[in-house]
Amino acid sequence: MLRFLTINIENFDVETWLEKTHSFSEYQLSSTCKLLYIFGTNINLFIGDAEQLYRLKDTDKGIFFYSERKKKWKNITKIIKKKFTNTNTYSEKLEETFIKELNKIKENMEETSQTVNWMNMKRIKYGTEKI
Repeated sequence: MLRFLTINIENFDVETWLEKTHSFSEYQLSSTCKLLYIFGTNINLFIGDAEQLYRLKDTDKGIFFYSERKKKWKNITKIIKKKFTNTNTYSEKLEETFIKELNKIKENMEETSQTVNWMNMKRIKYGTEKI
């Protein structure tokens, strides 16, 4: 598609098109790393179950990670830009580090969800939460 657009549209700006018009959806963390390495961190990338894309707002732009437990997308653009902007060379080590970082983000999202659910259950149990 990019080849078609660059050949057929005079002065086609791939970078602007990727940032403002196009979105990627990817489930595999290793493929996510490759997309970010190839296209940079200014793309729209939704990491997680594509069947859950309907939960996004039309205005959501950037890099998002889906939490199965929370059933929500979390914007992780700032985290990714901070950790992976200065990567000039692709390597298996880069991919390994990237996957570990995303798994930490996922664990953090899941732990936060468990804590909130536990607190809500405690309030309901002790009668402090209105149902």
